[in-house]
Amino acid sequence: VMKELTELFPLLEKDSSIKAVLLHSEGSEFSRGLDIGYLIRTEGAELKNATQELSECLKIFLKTLLCFTKPIIAAVHGDVLGLGVMLLPVFDVVVAQTGTSFMAPYGHFGYLPEGLKAFSSCRTLKPRAHTDLLLLGKRISCQNALEYGLITEQVEPNRLLVRAQLLTKTVATQSSQALQSIKNHLRQDLLNNLDTVLAQEQKQHVKQWATPECQQMFKEFVSKGGIL
Repeated sequence: VMKELTELFPLLEKDSSIKAVLLHSEGSEFSRGLDIGYLIRTEGAELKNATQELSECLKIFLKTLLCFTKPIIAAVHGDVLGLGVMLLPVFDVVVAQTGTSFMAPYGHFGYLPEGLKAFSSCRTLKPRAHTDLLLLGKRISCQNALEYGLITEQVEPNRLLVRAQLLTKTVATQSSQALQSIKNHLRQDLLNNLDTVLAQEQKQHVKQWATPECQQMFKEFVSKGGIL
């Protein structure tokens, strides 16, 4: 999915008829994070190649999203995990259906959260979000996510897509140059050092994913069917 979106977003950027983008999933969850099963390897050379490949794909994906100038509206549902949670502050509007839960279990898995700098730079997030999600590894409710500034609003399940589409249309009627300049201004500090930040995060991922601690936790997670 990361590769597909990385290829799609530059096309959306160039299309002047597109004023805003809506992201949603037709599956049971909006996102369950990285496919960490891909990182489970027994041979040293295979493990090194896998960590390099996935970390590079992740870095390019994050840069593509963070540099995208048009508004992104996300409609989320299910048990959102890991990268799916870390990406939420990257989106401009996030609508979640009631019953959605959010968890960022990096303390459990043993590695640096993806896109941590972008996540922590978000001005709408309250400190409690960092404490509960990243330090305590809690699974938080939709109401908690709203209170912490992780999502914009919550709606009943049967209204999720309708509400998200309405918000997308509303945003699309606003001045493109105004919204793009606002978005750029809010992210200016992050964007000025983005390549350096993402390279540092990638270096940590390559190092940590290959450790016995991460490999063991990845295996246990996959063996349990992705349940925490």
